[in-house]
Amino acid sequence: MSTKSGGKFNHLTIFILSCVLFDIVNASCREDAKKERSCEKLCDENGKCEIRAAVVISTNTTILASRSTVMPTLQLAEAEIRRRKLLPDDLNITWIPYDDRCDASHSLLSAIDAYSDDCVHVFFGPVCEYALASIARVVKFLGNSGTPQFTTGGLSFDFVREKKNCSGEYHMLTRTGLAGFQDISDFVLKVMDE
Repeated sequence: MSTKSGGKFNHLTIFILSCVLFDIVNASCREDAKKERSCEKLCDENGKCEIRAAVVISTNTTILASRSTVMPTLQLAEAEIRRRKLLPDDLNITWIPYDDRCDASHSLLSAIDAYSDDCVHVFFGPVCEYALASIARVVKFLGNSGTPQFTTGGLSFDFVREKKNCSGEYHMLTRTGLAGFQDISDFVLKVMDE
């Protein structure tokens, strides 16, 4: 994917670098100090380093971004990053899939399970708007530093709004898509005006 500057850009690279800095940057919106869980650290006491990534996405193959298409893509992206030596060799990425069924309640349940049972460092997905919103509203409160979330979804206006501080409803959400519905609408109107 090209950037405005014309160079190659990899969103997964930014994610991984963000996660590596996870212990340095505190983006939490919690006012109370929460006891840190040992699993939140990237490296354990034996020096084994791992990023646990929850991939919350539907298994329904009628949806373009379903688990059967997304998981292989993430694995290919990881392989490319490793080929380019952008990650330390001893840093393992574990992709943990969850089925959100494109449903807000199943999505939130997946997030609760991912955080409490698998102690994930980051969320990928969902892409369905309601499912995305339910997780995106709470990730800023998970862990001591908040938990980052990345999606190719989130095209409606609320997901595009500024998220620079905790007052933003979707503070920890990063959209990797190029345009939201408002951008597309503005473009169509400009074309029609010409």
